Amino acid sequence: MGPLQALITLPLARFKVAGASMEPALAPGDHVIALRLGGRPLQRGAIVVAVDPTTAAYTLKRIIGLPGERVELSEGGVFINGRRLNEPYATRPDIAPAERGGGWRTPDGHYFLMGDNRPASVDSRQEGPVAAARVAGRVWLRYFPWRTRGRVHSAESAPWLD
Repeated sequence: MGPLQALITLPLARFKVAGASMEPALAPGDHVIALRLGGRPLQRGAIVVAVDPTTAAYTLKRIIGLPGERVELSEGGVFINGRRLNEPYATRPDIAPAERGGGWRTPDGHYFLMGDNRPASVDSRQEGPVAAARVAGRVWLRYFPWRTRGRVHSAESAPWLD
């Protein structure tokens, strides 16, 4: 295998952030590299690239609910199976769509995704949980703009407030 062929087969993909739904973690115009998953499970707090089934466009969101979990929006926060989620990354975590009350059950083989900038995000609150097969990769690195380049950290530790 030559060097060019090795580069082509790397489990990486490049994406450009198009909207404001992931601010402040990722801003419109940021360029990121995502690691393709190859069937590996994902952790809560990871920022992922998902494919919209109606438009085939890519969207970047954070994993909030894992397969089999119940996600509820209540008391100005997100609750997973009755435990309040610690979301230091979220802008206005109290924002929830008025048309939807109660909660969601995340089916097996699906993830509940939300943008960090809740008022600007169309996500699983409106569209429901996302099939794992539609998750193209986990965002790993921002390479542009140059001044903000570096690893994109997930919020996978200390997820609970209680």
